[in-house]
Amino acid sequence: MIKLGSKKIRVQIREDRAVLMVCIGVAFIFWLLVKLSQTYSSAKNVVFRFNIPEDKALTILPPKDVEVQLEGRGWDLMFDYFSSPRVELFFDMAEQSRVRLNWLQLRSLIQRNLSSQEIQINEINYDNLSLSLEDKLKKKVPVLLEHRLTFASGYHLEDTIELTPDSIYITGPASLISNIRTWKTDSLRLENLKNTVNVSLDLESSSREIQLNTKTISARIPVEQFTEKAIFVPIQLKNSPDSIRVFPDRIKIYCLVGLSRYSDVEPSGFQVEVDLQNAQPGIEDNTVPINLTSYPTFVENVRFSPKSAEFIFIKERIDTTSAPQEKTPSLQE
Repeated sequence: MIKLGSKKIRVQIREDRAVLMVCIGVAFIFWLLVKLSQTYSSAKNVVFRFNIPEDKALTILPPKDVEVQLEGRGWDLMFDYFSSPRVELFFDMAEQSRVRLNWLQLRSLIQRNLSSQEIQINEINYDNLSLSLEDKLKKKVPVLLEHRLTFASGYHLEDTIELTPDSIYITGPASLISNIRTWKTDSLRLENLKNTVNVSLDLESSSREIQLNTKTISARIPVEQFTEKAIFVPIQLKNSPDSIRVFPDRIKIYCLVGLSRYSDVEPSGFQVEVDLQNAQPGIEDNTVPINLTSYPTFVENVRFSPKSAEFIFIKERIDTTSAPQEKTPSLQE
């Protein structure tokens, strides 16, 4: 009898719980109905869609933060959100090159895209919008590396920095593209370099109106150890008459060169000259500056000595042995 009584008690408790849950559910539904019947405010983002001919582009893209403040019953706002969480406005630009919208026109377009006309528009964060088309331009421009490199003692760049790709294509409105000559990378900072480095770099960000065919590039920075080399290079005379000589006739050049190209440094790679156009016989100052006019691109810290040369005029000797001798008259004559 005790066990039977316990089963009856358990069944009774389960029935009471079921009734309680039903009551709570019904109360929740009535509460929800009451709440959703009240007036609320909400905000929705406005997105612009366009049909644009392939050879055209918008001079300025519409802002991405257009927002509309709505007011309506909870039911209407909830159904409107589930039907579309954003307001999408579509413009066919195939037959028109300009669209101008004031606040009232923008409000009317947004209202048409709401699921219920019972929802009111209280505020739009833009008073007017002006959109226009112009010719689209595609242009190839070189990439400009923005960098600051420091090297360990005795190390330098082995060669020029390699960029891959070294040029990119930019596309956008002609008014924005036509004046662009180069495109920069993000700034690269490397210190105490001793070895060749390969890095990936982001390109400088563009405005929304300009598209890049790639947003990253690779850079190879070749680094090697340098050493000093000294060579003698002859001086070339510029505007020189045959009767002038300079001293010294060669100078000593010192430069830093990478170990891989040490043997490539030769006198023929340097051009040293003095200009003797103003050199005149008998002037007190007979010195002229020595100019290093060219040297190999792969050497650094080029210096030379001496910095000036002296010039002298050489008189031509008369060869008396070959001169005709005056004939001595004979006694017979």
